[in-house]
Amino acid sequence: MSTAIAVALSLIFNTATGGKVELPALVNDLADRDVVFLGEEHDNTAGHQMQLQIVRALHKKRPDLVVSMEMFERDVQGILGDYLRGRIDEDAFLKHSRPWGNYKKHYRAVVEYAKANGLDVIAANAPRRSARKVAQGGGDLTAYVARTTSAVKDQYWELFKDAMKEHPGEITEKGLTRMYEAQCMKDDTMAESIADYLQGRPHRQPLVVHLCGKFHSDYGLGTVVRLLRRRPLTTVGVVTMVAADDVKKQELAEHAAKGHFVLVVKAEPKPEKKPVAKSADSADADPKPVAKPDTDDPGEPAGLGIMPDYGSDDPGVLVSAVSEDGAAEKAGIKGGDLIVKIGKETVESLEDYMEVMGDLRAGETVKVTVKRDGKDKAIDVKLGVRRRQGN
Repeated sequence: MSTAIAVALSLIFNTATGGKVELPALVNDLADRDVVFLGEEHDNTAGHQMQLQIVRALHKKRPDLVVSMEMFERDVQGILGDYLRGRIDEDAFLKHSRPWGNYKKHYRAVVEYAKANGLDVIAANAPRRSARKVAQGGGDLTAYVARTTSAVKDQYWELFKDAMKEHPGEITEKGLTRMYEAQCMKDDTMAESIADYLQGRPHRQPLVVHLCGKFHSDYGLGTVVRLLRRRPLTTVGVVTMVAADDVKKQELAEHAAKGHFVLVVKAEPKPEKKPVAKSADSADADPKPVAKPDTDDPGEPAGLGIMPDYGSDDPGVLVSAVSEDGAAEKAGIKGGDLIVKIGKETVESLEDYMEVMGDLRAGETVKVTVKRDGKDKAIDVKLGVRRRQGN
């Protein structure tokens, strides 16, 4: 998608006035801040194109601009710095920096812009392995997490619980609390990374532009409030992103409290499901990818009985743990397995998983393909009833 198309497929609201503004007005406002949070939808191409335009425009007004990214973890800061300064090539950089799966499509342009213009990029996030340990119940953490963390069950907790309702259930209250603690640990680490950078440059107060999932910055919570606890006098700007099928018809009211500006972008088109090939001797027969349910209540939503690892960015859904006596455990799925296909549908993300599972019902038998020890393993699973949070 070209930059011109991305701009045409976007709309910006100033939440202070309730009115629509053009990109220059947004940039003029944000350029006077100390830290700008660009909250995003990770997989939205038009949104990433607009982010790049905002970074470029802000850089023209603030040559001291610094990019900060959730997408890189603290322990690869040296690798990232070496690449930006030309000491290693891109292949070496990508090999050792654990980039997200959509790096080349959605984040490379920002990094390359920083590299071409001699800008610093902060690898702000906690290592995924640390977040995973917290989500799984603790354990020794690395030195690359925030020195102090908190996970108070406040408004952020309530929003987090609501957000998790959109995911495929099967999360106990204890598991949900652990996942929240991992979320807060990431927020504290990103906030500390930004604060430490600014603290180390008292005579040069740059403009830091932090790219993150919008949940980390919406309502001024998450990373934003944790930065302000560390640097109370910091002036911040928060931009949230909303994806809409019809950008021009999007209204502000539902999102007005989420930030100083709301960036409305064209929603990603939903991928068409590939038709199931029919055999030559049954060309007119309907495909039957799963067995019919034999439960007394076939209308119940289906559940695998797993806890997804929300700290993983590997293509697929990483199984953090399996529920005792649940469908996954009975079938032989284990913690550490990476679900890559359910039935004939490829699963590359939690969103894919949600969509596929949403079409299934308890009692159906489906083939679940997992990666285990580097090899694909197909497992027949009789689906159970999806557990609800708090069970």
